Amino acid sequence: MTARNSLIASLAALGTLAAASIAQAVPVYGTAADLAGSRTLVGGTGVGTTPNGLQGFVNGDSDVANISWTITAFNATTYRYTYTFSSSAQQTISHLILDLSTNCTSVGSCFSSFSYNGVAMADAQLVFGTYAGGPSNPNLDGSIQGVKFNRPESAAGTSEFTISFLSDRVAVWGDFYTKGGNGTSNGFSIYNTGVNEHGTSESIYDYIAVPDTVTACTAPGGCTGGAPDPSGDPVPVPGMAGLFALGVAGLIGVRRRRG
Repeated sequence: MTARNSLIASLAALGTLAAASIAQAVPVYGTAADLAGSRTLVGGTGVGTTPNGLQGFVNGDSDVANISWTITAFNATTYRYTYTFSSSAQQTISHLILDLSTNCTSVGSCFSSFSYNGVAMADAQLVFGTYAGGPSNPNLDGSIQGVKFNRPESAAGTSEFTISFLSDRVAVWGDFYTKGGNGTSNGFSIYNTGVNEHGTSESIYDYIAVPDTVTACTAPGGCTGGAPDPSGDPVPVPGMAGLFALGVAGLIGVRRRRG
């Protein structure tokens, strides 16, 4: 075999290995997330407008629940995270739990300036820990490590609410849970469908965007120099070296760095 033919054969083999590796699906939990989106439950199916979305309980005329989010540049080093939840139930939110990395254990370590429906909330209303299903979190199928936002008594209202905060963390796919009323016979108890499938779910629709461990703004000029890059670390386009690495090691997603 000539040197030229040998090179062509080697490149073809590398291409085959790379294609096979790319075809291998990777769980999406902890990978770079969309800066805007929504998840919906309709009629208790958890399907709504997406392939998957939300699950749990909601009591109302049409049994509908929806959560949406937007993440925008606030300044050169900070993002503004905004979440809006609504349901067909009549009860007001009791609390919302948001998935966070393990090095985010206090206000100021990963976010600040939290508000509920435009009203600033005290630090004491934010409780960090690990939360599982039970009387306080009915129907939660799994556990979430993060922060629990307790609605202040002075902010009672409808089951539609908006929370907002500032964070220097980039966005990755993660979990949430929210409850209103008792969450079992009235009100709602809603969470994302992938809360107990971190190692297996390959669908981004099983999660919502949450703040990651990574603190970075990689757009030119910082966060305000362009659209914030949610990945923290750029994902390179495979070249010759990339094809070789893919063929040997397989495709590895940009994962949440815990700790």
